[in-house]
Amino acid sequence: MNPSRTSESGRPVRVVLELALSLLFLAGFAGPAAAGGSEGVIVLASSASVSQAGGAEAKLKASLKRQFRIPEDAKIVFGPAVPAGIANLAVRSVVVTDPQGHQARFQLFTDANGSKAIVGQIVDLRATRPAPVDLSELHLSGRPVLGPADAPVTIIEFADFECPFCAQAFGQMETLLRTKYRGRVRLIYKNFPLSMHPWAFAAAVAADCVRGQNPALFWDFARDLYHDQPDITPKNLAEHVDRYALRLGLDREALRACVGGKAAETLVEQDRRDGEAVRVNATPTFLVDGIPVAGAPASAAFQSVLDSELRRQAASR
Repeated sequence: MNPSRTSESGRPVRVVLELALSLLFLAGFAGPAAAGGSEGVIVLASSASVSQAGGAEAKLKASLKRQFRIPEDAKIVFGPAVPAGIANLAVRSVVVTDPQGHQARFQLFTDANGSKAIVGQIVDLRATRPAPVDLSELHLSGRPVLGPADAPVTIIEFADFECPFCAQAFGQMETLLRTKYRGRVRLIYKNFPLSMHPWAFAAAVAADCVRGQNPALFWDFARDLYHDQPDITPKNLAEHVDRYALRLGLDREALRACVGGKAAETLVEQDRRDGEAVRVNATPTFLVDGIPVAGAPASAAFQSVLDSELRRQAASR
């Protein structure tokens, strides 16, 4: 994962909040307790019940903004509180949106009187397979695809052309899909340019224009971008794109017109919103049949998930 995905104080709330939540999840608790509170919980309000309307909800929003340093002008929307399936806990969804439209989504668990809360998710310890994320709302048609449509396992990758870890993962994934997992795994590539990367969005737009002109050449174009990543700047990106297009035999005039239009830009923005909807907060992020997988594709842990999903699919036939 890309550990340098944040910027300074002007960074989007998605990055601020998701980074905080990711670190807290890894630490195994929701955050530092306030003075006098119990370790592993966030003290949100001293007496108000979360179930109460008006003032209690305003206090809850203020507490979340304070705990996670969410900008004051960010919008926080709560879903209804429902039983969490664990004694004395209620759960509700929370969506945070900054003025630029970036979103962070998470679940908030509260105790009976609404004085303490945990940010996290319920894990069924009886499950034999990690819970997949809901992919039903993702836009997958018209995206770059590597591998056959009838492959038993599908990987969705969210990547950024300016991310060095994505460059490493790209080559590893290509190798795996063309050798060990050939014909058995399909990869769908989705753009997730991070706001901290100055030329990543423009590169994603150009790459989608290449896909629109010749889908098979997307992978060659992407490989060129990743290979030359250290040398590319916002000022010389267009030169690199033009050179790649010439080498690949693309219609350069049509490519320039596409890059200057809105269609590819809209699709890249749609990819980014899709990533935010499934809580992508770093690149690259992989979803193997919906299961989030961290780490390099060449790692044993990554491939063990692939092998497990292939066995599961074979057993279900």
